[in-house]
Amino acid sequence: MRFCTGSNLMCYQLNVAFSMLSGFERRPTAQTCGNMLQLPSCYESVADLREDFMNIFKTNMWEMDYV
Repeated sequence: MRFCTGSNLMCYQLNVAFSMLSGFERRPTAQTCGNMLQLPSCYESVADLREDFMNIFKTNMWEMDYV
């Protein structure tokens, strides 16, 4: 997986935080300015997490909320 940021500095640390999103809101999110990957803590298995990531990658739609 490639983590892209808007920074001109190379950072080797990726921070991971856990959110309480569940149901239809459940999704992995990223904050690229702070190298933060946020994962919902409600996944019951690695297969569920993988399925959500694969569904995001298959859409070919990338959205940036903050610029």
